[in-house]
Amino acid sequence: MSLSLSLRRLLAEQFTPDALRQIAACMDDERPRIAARRRLSEASVEELAEMICAGRTATIGWWKRNAA
Repeated sequence: MSLSLSLRRLLAEQFTPDALRQIAACMDDERPRIAARRRLSEASVEELAEMICAGRTATIGWWKRNAA
């Protein structure tokens, strides 16, 4: 569903900035990729960066091993 910018602003004005941040945090917590990224060690982040720079994609197995 796509809302116009004016309608989104009107809806956003109904909340305090703190409430909007809490809502955004709840939405982020529901996204598995974001939750997994928060659990990566520094070494895993480096390995992922090297993989991405080399044009490779992390597999499901890689995520299971590294985002535990």
